[in-house]
Amino acid sequence: MELMKDLDNFEYVNSNLEDHIKSINPQLYRVLLYFALKAARIDGLSEDEVSKALEFAKLTGLDESTAKSIENILNLEDEISKLKHSILAV
Repeated sequence: MELMKDLDNFEYVNSNLEDHIKSINPQLYRVLLYFALKAARIDGLSEDEVSKALEFAKLTGLDESTAKSIENILNLEDEISKLKHSILAV
């Protein structure tokens, strides 16, 4: 419940990304980038969202190649999902 209250009160618009990265376990950087990009793709990935994701990657020390690889994984997942639905759709 405390986490949900914190999320409700979090002012993401005025927040500085660098300030929050320090509190994140570095082992989670790639996972967070994956889920941030996945969530952003729900309504179409805007250039601003891509830019923020690459900024996050850079701030955490992930190279652009790793960030692009994560984006490629998501592209492949989308294609697999489309193929699966085209084959299994009734």
